[in-house]
Amino acid sequence: LVIMTAAQIGMSTTSIIKNHHDAKRFKMDIIYCVDTETEALTKKGFKKYNEISLTDELLTLDLKGNSTWQKVKEIFINNVDTEMYRYESRNFNAFVTSNHRWIVENKRDGKLSIVETNKLKKRGLYIPKVAINYKDPIQTYTNDYVELLSWVFSEGYYCKQKGRDDWSIIISQSKKNEAFCNQIRDCLKRNGTKWKEYWNESNQCFNFRFAFDLGKKIKLNFPLKIPTAEFAQSLTREQSKIFIDTFVSADGWIDKSGTKAITQQNKECVDVLCMIAVISGYVPSVIPPGKNNAYIVRMIQFSKIFVEELKPIITKEKDIVIWCPRTDVGTFYARRGGRCYWTGNTLPTDKDVGVFVGGKVNRIIANNVSMLKDVADKDSIEQKRVGNSMIYFRGTWTKKAA
Repeated sequence: LVIMTAAQIGMSTTSIIKNHHDAKRFKMDIIYCVDTETEALTKKGFKKYNEISLTDELLTLDLKGNSTWQKVKEIFINNVDTEMYRYESRNFNAFVTSNHRWIVENKRDGKLSIVETNKLKKRGLYIPKVAINYKDPIQTYTNDYVELLSWVFSEGYYCKQKGRDDWSIIISQSKKNEAFCNQIRDCLKRNGTKWKEYWNESNQCFNFRFAFDLGKKIKLNFPLKIPTAEFAQSLTREQSKIFIDTFVSADGWIDKSGTKAITQQNKECVDVLCMIAVISGYVPSVIPPGKNNAYIVRMIQFSKIFVEELKPIITKEKDIVIWCPRTDVGTFYARRGGRCYWTGNTLPTDKDVGVFVGGKVNRIIANNVSMLKDVADKDSIEQKRVGNSMIYFRGTWTKKAA
């Protein structure tokens, strides 16, 4: 498998032999991987390596700069002895194998390409963090309803009465924030519902109470009063930004640098907020709970990171679990240590069809005794035995031809 993969991504004869040697030495079959603390963004939110399955879809970025959801084609997980690169800075966190593939942007012409970790030192390259050219789904909700939900999730309260259904919802806002109070009034009006206002002397807040069909709809669809991954994936980019910006107004702040931030104690809500932030075009960064037991989600203003800024710590790891998913476009959106960015994945991708290597591989194997032993019971890159018959494969120059 190592030999075939190396050939499919256009490696030279020397590189193919080296990959085979490294694979045996480090007990690896595939060497383009991340560690188990690295999460991937799926349609159901950020997931760890042992939570992802072939039924999931990952957010991907192709070399033309389009962000789309793609099905997981394969998941590689293995325990290995290998060289690892650790990157840790204020806005970046990664722990990957030396041959892990990255999608990078060229500073000179803006073109995207794939580069391996051990070649990230090349000048003039960025690692992108923003989900650019996101393909919107068919619109499910109105913008006004999305804004109202953001007020409800951040500053709302579900009323309850014993022995009967109560569809009432209260949104609270401090008298000091008169502009936000007016926004809530305007939002309720645009959603076509009636409401009552109450003044709470004890906390100096206005309470906006509404119910009827709108309150019932919200309570039934969001019983825990937090956004869900299904809700997040249904939002357009414009709606995602409306939701995040409203949440910041209600339950967050904007610092002197212009960075927006949200505080939240519910981890499930934090993960969905990160997902919505990514879709909206922000780059979320999560700070773990402190003394107040609340997470902070910051919308950092750095849409990419210079590879020249990265100072890797290279270590030799023993029996470390590494993993990587495979998507058609060869990338996925990752999060590690609360820091988000684009990265590459393992195994051949659609683009690799254009550099498929044919009989060269068999000749390399034939002239290397150690390889012959390793592939004695394996089908070759050109042929596969099925009973007494043989199926022959031939590489193509285009995906269409393949």
